[in-house]
Amino acid sequence: MRKYAVLFPEEKTEYVYWSRAAATKLMARYNRYDFFRRYLYHKADGTYTLEQILKSMRLEFLLDRLLQQLPNETYLTSGNVRQVKRFLEANWQEVTAVYDRESKAAELYYKKVLGDSRNALAVDIGWAGSGAIALDYLVQNVWKLPCSITGAVAGTNSVHNFEVDASEIFLQNGKLAAYLYAQSFNRDLWKKHDPNTDDNIFFELLLSSPTPQFLGFELDEASGEVSYLFGKVDANPEGMKEIQSGILDFVRDYQKHFSGYPYLFCVSGRDAYAPILAASGNKKAYLKALKKKFEFEANVL
Repeated sequence: MRKYAVLFPEEKTEYVYWSRAAATKLMARYNRYDFFRRYLYHKADGTYTLEQILKSMRLEFLLDRLLQQLPNETYLTSGNVRQVKRFLEANWQEVTAVYDRESKAAELYYKKVLGDSRNALAVDIGWAGSGAIALDYLVQNVWKLPCSITGAVAGTNSVHNFEVDASEIFLQNGKLAAYLYAQSFNRDLWKKHDPNTDDNIFFELLLSSPTPQFLGFELDEASGEVSYLFGKVDANPEGMKEIQSGILDFVRDYQKHFSGYPYLFCVSGRDAYAPILAASGNKKAYLKALKKKFEFEANVL
């Protein structure tokens, strides 16, 4: 966040709490398909217990009832995922009641963050842009705050993603902007960038945070105070701080040497991707060695 403050001192910038986990839960009432897709179908590989799944959804109070219906099941699998989905749908009122309370907390938080702003830019690494789109929907349609949110991502879903077109409508209508590549520009990068070979992770490492994973909001009904729910801290937080410090050093050095040439601050997305292309040589040996130092866990909900 400090890099934006250095580069754009005239703008109001603030680091805010938001995540896929928070967005998916708060949008459950309005986008049930994505809720089940992320929390159930993406995890139905037999490696997550039913208890872990419900706990990640903040629905652990439903565990005993679920196990009564699935007495011989311990893990979420492709064989029982539809039964778990039907169970949650049968208890949907209780599910959404949990998220309605969390939504109220998030509303109070963002009302304070946005203030009297009429337009705000939500910046994230990527990739579908769903976080910014969900936030815009909640701000305008659920919380009724008079602010329009536009999303800016480094890159979109690429040709290798299952939902390759997920961002397209929002890129076309201006609710989302991409920097490095999209289907409509730098298509060589769009075709090259492959999350299946950890390309997403290499970029996310550059913007990783030493703070714990943000899971959602909570409201103290008595005091009206908003608190925050966090998960575990990724490995090597000191290494993350070192990366962030190096980025800030680079920004300051660049400003120092090129402040008299404002046109040099218009770095194209193609040029910004170039260092990753260079580091991808030798079968990504350098990037793979870097990843091992962090044990970075992607797509956490």
